[in-house]
Amino acid sequence: MGLAEIYYHYNTELADKRTNDWFMISSPVPFLLLTALYLYFVLDFGPKYMKDRQPYSLKTFIYWYNIFQIISNALIIYHAFDAGWFKDGFLFCRTIDYSFDRNPYKLTQVAWYTMCLKMIDYIETILFVLRKKNKQVSFLHLYHHVSTAFIVCGSVKYFPNGHAITLVVVNCVIHVIMYTYYLLTSYGPEMQKTLAPFKRMVTIAQMLSGLFQF
Repeated sequence: MGLAEIYYHYNTELADKRTNDWFMISSPVPFLLLTALYLYFVLDFGPKYMKDRQPYSLKTFIYWYNIFQIISNALIIYHAFDAGWFKDGFLFCRTIDYSFDRNPYKLTQVAWYTMCLKMIDYIETILFVLRKKNKQVSFLHLYHHVSTAFIVCGSVKYFPNGHAITLVVVNCVIHVIMYTYYLLTSYGPEMQKTLAPFKRMVTIAQMLSGLFQF
């Protein structure tokens, strides 16, 4: 087989026929390009650009970004449950359902929306760079963001329901907790002091979410 035949086999023949025409699924180029630009910015261009500049505050943007993340992740969890994930994809090992029936097809949509949200998650690292919090741009941080995006993208293309949605739900639950914590701590020192006992719990939840990907 030539390269063109191999590409067609893996990109089209093996793909889920319901999702393979969807945006960022029909071709790997947009997804890979956005991820490459993200890594280039946070690892090279961004730090160089900020080197002789004062860190940006971005408090208003971060405030609304946190609210967006809470709502978006909560909606994904709701629609996953509504499509029967807990019954069909979590408690029992089910064969992937590639039909256009309501529940399996809705789970494919849940997976696609999650993939889009994982691309939006790249903004978090960009904010770290613009605020000159470069210590937070660790290998584990980048691994988590990029690997989650790749896993969900692969799920949408090849197996967008069943146990694959378990990763989606776990990730979104952790993000609801995490961004709620971030939102509340933005209300000032008093709130940060009140929530201090929960900081360790949020960190552990994030670590467990990362380990779950293995």
